[in-house]
Amino acid sequence: MSRASIHTRVSSAAEVNMADVSERTLQVAIVVSFAAGFVAGWQANRMRRKFLDWRKKRLQDKLAETQKKLDLS
Repeated sequence: MSRASIHTRVSSAAEVNMADVSERTLQVAIVVSFAAGFVAGWQANRMRRKFLDWRKKRLQDKLAETQKKLDLS
């Protein structure tokens, strides 16, 4: 069997599988995938902002405490 005939057989099998998926199903899958990625990114950014706010407050408190210690000594 030549390489060209093997390629043709594989190619036609792939086309049959793609034909089984309707355009509407593909559109729905893309929209759902985008929505899931969007929500995941949004939640990750919220968590990141919360962490940065917590770290900022913690460092400000440590700085105030250190300044108070320096003033007392």
